[in-house]
Amino acid sequence: MVFSSLQFIFIFLPLFLFLYFTLPNKYRNNIILLGSIIFYIVGSWGHPHYLLLIALSICVNYIIGRQIEKNKKFLILGLIYNLGYLFMFKYCDFALSVVGSITNIEVTRLNLLLPIGISFYTFQSISYLVDIYQDKNKAENSIIGLAKYILMFPQLISGPLVRYDDIKNQSENRIHTLDGLAQGCKYFILGLGFKVLLANRIGILWNEILKIGFDGISTQLAWLGVIGYSLQIYFDFAGYSLMAIGLGKMIGFELPENFDAPYLSKSMTEFFRRWHMSLGKWFKNYLYIPLGGNRKGTARTILNLFIVWMLTGLWHGASFNFVLWGVAIFFFVALEKLVLKKWLDKYPILGHIYMIVLIPLMWTIFAITDLEQLKIMFGRMFTGVVGLYPLDYIKYAKTYGLLLIVGIVCCTKLPERFLLKKENNILELIILLMIFWTASYYVYMGIDNTFLYFNF
Repeated sequence: MVFSSLQFIFIFLPLFLFLYFTLPNKYRNNIILLGSIIFYIVGSWGHPHYLLLIALSICVNYIIGRQIEKNKKFLILGLIYNLGYLFMFKYCDFALSVVGSITNIEVTRLNLLLPIGISFYTFQSISYLVDIYQDKNKAENSIIGLAKYILMFPQLISGPLVRYDDIKNQSENRIHTLDGLAQGCKYFILGLGFKVLLANRIGILWNEILKIGFDGISTQLAWLGVIGYSLQIYFDFAGYSLMAIGLGKMIGFELPENFDAPYLSKSMTEFFRRWHMSLGKWFKNYLYIPLGGNRKGTARTILNLFIVWMLTGLWHGASFNFVLWGVAIFFFVALEKLVLKKWLDKYPILGHIYMIVLIPLMWTIFAITDLEQLKIMFGRMFTGVVGLYPLDYIKYAKTYGLLLIVGIVCCTKLPERFLLKKENNILELIILLMIFWTASYYVYMGIDNTFLYFNF
């Protein structure tokens, strides 16, 4: 079950909110847990072992968290379990294929299906254990309490990543208001619009290019396609994050902001301070700083950046293109730290031009898992070739041009500033209602697909 499905919007969410607000306050955290379990069961329907796996993860991390308070060395066991668990399901086949190609031995792959949300709930489990180790929070006394943190449905599948302490404090002290419920609805509707009306429709352009094949398109269409994919992935994930934040607000939780108009950035460093901000903070707090951050000289800082970005790439997927994506980002971040950043900050126009070129290039690497096809695509983008059909890009520019322009405008902060104001006005409400019912109609007509980040 996804947030942009009719089952969620018109069945699950209304029933959940009805029970949540009609029962006494002391039962509301348990309603969240019950709703989260049902949400995950429906989402993993046909794969009941997913529920067993996440239940096992909660039990193991609960026990290890309690033991860390007695003996800090248990953190090592917790890291081995969580990272080993993630490796087995997400990276084992990739590692086997690499070993097979190096040794020239045929290796049988496990072909394990990736459990829903495993990358997110595993990272949250690690942060929970590390915070106990560092005495930033106490271990949860109740396994039910830890389950509420791990399973909380607004952020279970694709974040934002949240710290245990933040959720624990809000579970005990949050306030419910009609204004909070209304504001949550606004966030949810805007996120729904981003996903269904922009990400899904712009994504059709990229899908059509995939059907043609990269060796059959012109240079102009290649660039049009990667611009489309850049907008698609932004509105897909930013849409999910807005919906998650909105759901949190409805029930009194303030989930962290995950995007801050990243396409307005003037450098790659700034971009990843604005993109998937909760993941960036996780890597900073639980990897970059423990490695020494920038406190041990330039050479060590560059090495730490390399490790962080290599693992950030791998976090997104078990494929060489994600490794290449991480290394490419590291290269530009390191180059900025050593040379470019001061010039990009001094001349903002230069910084924006620099990022207008780099953003589509980075997403091209991210989108194409086959390295041979990636090579062909880059060849198309930089050789000025003509596709199978002369002026092919004109056809697609006519079809998607207006949608791409709307997407570019919505990459700014204008939608949030206009539609997420705390004070209500009639025009704002009319626009939000139009977005909601239009998006619902598109979903009803079958013009919807799962969130891209569910794959990671």
